[in-house]
Amino acid sequence: MNIRMLRTNLKLIFFILTLLYSQASSAETYIVNTPVLNVRTCASTNCSIKGKLLSGETVEIEKNMGEWAKIKTSKETGFVVSHSLVIKNEEINSNTNSIILITILILILVGAIWRRIVITKKNRELIQTVTDLNRGTSSELELILALLKSGCSPESIFHDLYIAKDDGSFSQIDLVMVTKAGIIVFEVKDYSGWIYGNGNQARWTKVFAYGREKYYFQNPIIQNRNHIEQLQKKIGEDIPFYSVIVFYGNCNLKDISFIPQNTFITKWYRIQDVLEEIFKKSTKITFTDTNKITEILREAVNNGNEMKTVKKHIYNIREMLGTNRLFK
Repeated sequence: MNIRMLRTNLKLIFFILTLLYSQASSAETYIVNTPVLNVRTCASTNCSIKGKLLSGETVEIEKNMGEWAKIKTSKETGFVVSHSLVIKNEEINSNTNSIILITILILILVGAIWRRIVITKKNRELIQTVTDLNRGTSSELELILALLKSGCSPESIFHDLYIAKDDGSFSQIDLVMVTKAGIIVFEVKDYSGWIYGNGNQARWTKVFAYGREKYYFQNPIIQNRNHIEQLQKKIGEDIPFYSVIVFYGNCNLKDISFIPQNTFITKWYRIQDVLEEIFKKSTKITFTDTNKITEILREAVNNGNEMKTVKKHIYNIREMLGTNRLFK
């Protein structure tokens, strides 16, 4: 919900509240507080008396006019002096409490909507310290946000990289982060179902409907290993690399085995645990040429800005899978 929608909804809310207050005030029940009260045909002592009310009788105020009030009884309608009426205790409690409760609930709702807008705006601004909001998938952007909120520096994170290979093709990497322990390469998957696989299989399996539906996808461990090999070749330094495969979506990592050293498989909400595990078991390293590494990674990010690079990468994937040679 954006600011314009919120303003529209606020106007609607305040309109409804105004109606509630006006209805409550017009329906409030009063009792006569004087021995005898004259009911007149208009709001003036010069107007003729059309009836009388006795102390304790109940009336409803249709319109409060200050010194005078237009009232309604079971018998007639007329005008009386306002100070001769007092509101019934149970009625004011009932009406006022209802309006207060409705108002509180509406304010809570408005506050929650406003907080969501502010948080979303701040999150978008935070992500934009690393990447463009139009690049990559929403899951990749969520991972960037999680890394930033965990204390990682925006300068250390590189998103949607295209590493040029020797044959002219490109290796696309979701996310790279340069850390004190080495370089972490992330592969982001957004899947549902039960996930089965091990580090040596070419394909992993997604299972739906309690085993009645099965789908296969490329082993993400091997996929990310290939990414790391291309990046290692480009950088040329003998430094530690870590492979982290992050699963988003409503999936269950049912049976995953034979995970290689320096490789981690995780659901998105445990990414902080993975980082802590990497940093805990590693020693702080010194990069030979930090500027060179940064330039290589930035160049890979900039490659993704070229539409012809992205199209060529998609074409190469289709060539590898042979989908462009399938005619149904």
